[in-house]
Amino acid sequence: MRAKSLTTFTWTTRLAGVDATERVGRELGRLFWPEAVVLLVGPLGSGKTTLVRAILAPWGLAQWVTSPTYDLVHETEVAGVRVYHADLFRLGDPDEVEGLDLPGPPLERAVVLAEWGTWLRAWYPERFEIQLAFDGPKARRLTVDAVGSEAATRLKAWASEVDGAGLGH
Repeated sequence: MRAKSLTTFTWTTRLAGVDATERVGRELGRLFWPEAVVLLVGPLGSGKTTLVRAILAPWGLAQWVTSPTYDLVHETEVAGVRVYHADLFRLGDPDEVEGLDLPGPPLERAVVLAEWGTWLRAWYPERFEIQLAFDGPKARRLTVDAVGSEAATRLKAWASEVDGAGLGH
């Protein structure tokens, strides 16, 4: 389960505020439904939980989202899909990942959204990684890396749609 994968496709955009984060997040919700592993990385306050809330909004789960910093994993179901929202900020050792109640690959009708999720890379060779970085006082730079051939195929198709609609650059 510790196979190494390479990033096979990257999509980047600039987010000029919370509205832009929410708009891009809702579009990403289409990309990740109904099976995906999404690892979110970025400094405190960069918008990881806001982005997760926006990703889950099209599925009717936006109100469900709070940061699982102390619980580590929140789990729910919508339309037969298990949704796991994890926050791994408090983990002190990569071995603690084994004790989390997360599904193993291959996923079957499940979505894993993990803030501070870098320790999950070894568990999920096929995944999306979202990097949020500050890009000015109110703006962020969002980068989505598709890791693995299926993720890359999905991200390329999605990116061609949203770039054509003027969402990314």
